[in-house]
Amino acid sequence: MLRRGLLVQCAFGLALLLALWQLSQHAFGLHTSSTAGSATLGGPAGQMLGSATQLDHSLSVPGVRGLIEGVTGTGQSHMLPAQAGSPYGMIVTDFPLRVDRFFGSRSSPYSIGSFITLRVPGGTEAVAGPSKRLSMSTDSGPSVAAGQHLFVFVRDQGTVAGGNTGRILVASDGTDVFVVSAIDGLVHGQGGWASVIETPEAFRKHFQG
Repeated sequence: MLRRGLLVQCAFGLALLLALWQLSQHAFGLHTSSTAGSATLGGPAGQMLGSATQLDHSLSVPGVRGLIEGVTGTGQSHMLPAQAGSPYGMIVTDFPLRVDRFFGSRSSPYSIGSFITLRVPGGTEAVAGPSKRLSMSTDSGPSVAAGQHLFVFVRDQGTVAGGNTGRILVASDGTDVFVVSAIDGLVHGQGGWASVIETPEAFRKHFQG
């Protein structure tokens, strides 16, 4: 009986490790180019594990450094320099983000209490005077607004939207951002995490070891 129990535990452990490896390689939509950066979190293949289990292990995914909790200010859109072969650069919206907490096994790349820039793809920018404006949006990008209480993954973004810096945190995919709703006070996921709806207390526990 004891031997059978040990075998069952070993089998479960191997299955969990395999599932997590598959998630980090495929389910999270891993991009291998330096332009795209690391895996985006969440995704169809992640259904082999529940959302709660995925979140429990999300900080161990390669390229993911931690999770920032904070509140946004008013965003401002602008255009990044154009890449070769393109007449326009990417339009992004920069939000001031107050860093209230950091969850991760290493030290926070952003000082607690400081204001950094949360950069998301999309926005509207004047391209030839005030009368001519260019709008850009992305189906997979996160939905962010001023005055929101957010949780944002700090992950390798490569050179997308200029990449992360000491003052800028890029959130290029909906799975990078969780919003605390002003209506119900619950944390709501986006993109591949759309099924996640939890209290802030329960949500934080996924990242507190």
